[in-house]
Amino acid sequence: MKLFNRSFKTKFVVMAVMVAVLLAGCAMPAPMPAAMNTPTSEMAEMAPPQAEPEVDPVPESMAESVAMTATMSMTETMTMTGTMTTSTDMPMAATLDPTPEPTPIPMPEMATESITVPVTIDLFLFKPDRIEVSVGTTVVWTNTDDIQHTVTSGTPDNIDGLFDSGFFTLGQTFSYTFTEPGEYAFFCQRHPHMMGVIVVK
Repeated sequence: MKLFNRSFKTKFVVMAVMVAVLLAGCAMPAPMPAAMNTPTSEMAEMAPPQAEPEVDPVPESMAESVAMTATMSMTETMTMTGTMTTSTDMPMAATLDPTPEPTPIPMPEMATESITVPVTIDLFLFKPDRIEVSVGTTVVWTNTDDIQHTVTSGTPDNIDGLFDSGFFTLGQTFSYTFTEPGEYAFFCQRHPHMMGVIVVK
């Protein structure tokens, strides 16, 4: 029994030692690689130099396009500014058309009815030898004799010269329009006894 207890104690101690060794091995830090033990300055010297990033140059065609666009924008701006300034500086009278004056419309003349009164020269007489007419009436004398006669204003003793037909023969006529009221005597110069009167009212 004592031998069994001693043997058990011996095994127990051995096992405890082994467990302690295992625990000690897990707790110890792993050895660092050589590179980790190298000082920082030495690592910097050992690291390869980093190349600077390359910047792609702007193509010449793109640069020319940008320059052209900027030039066009500046030109348009200058043009618009000049145009606006010019239109603002112009006086209003130059831009507005003057209002045309209305053209007067001629009024049509009132048509007046022409009144005609006939007088016949027949057998050395004026028929009728006295007539009354209104202002604006036209008297027409017609010669139906085979001899010449005249229609002359006035009397054989006083020719006033208002109208005179001169000599006219068979089938011919003479007319005169009376525009003023009054009494107008007439006669035939070739035959002074042929007389008549026109009364205009």
